[in-house]
Amino acid sequence: MLNKLYLILEKPNQHPYGKFMNLFILFLVVVSTIVFYLSTVKELFKYFPLFHSVESVVMVIFTLELILRFLVIGQDPQYKGFYAIPGAILTSALMSKLHSDEKCN
Repeated sequence: MLNKLYLILEKPNQHPYGKFMNLFILFLVVVSTIVFYLSTVKELFKYFPLFHSVESVVMVIFTLELILRFLVIGQDPQYKGFYAIPGAILTSALMSKLHSDEKCN
């Protein structure tokens, strides 16, 4: 199962669902960007709760995707063994730092 997830996420041309996953994530990036832009328009302030909900759902999906990528990284021969652990720790630390910086602003 991890091998299939690895192919879907990291080698989309080698799995039938890979292209769908890439297009879905691209769609979510576009939706997130549009929602962010619309949430800054004063005339649309009454829709802010909707924008916030959409952005929250998108962030949960992005977080799940990142967790799945951490889970399947061991399937890549380049990152097997010891080298996967420091990379995962470094990425988690950077994501945590970025998240805490956003809370401060």
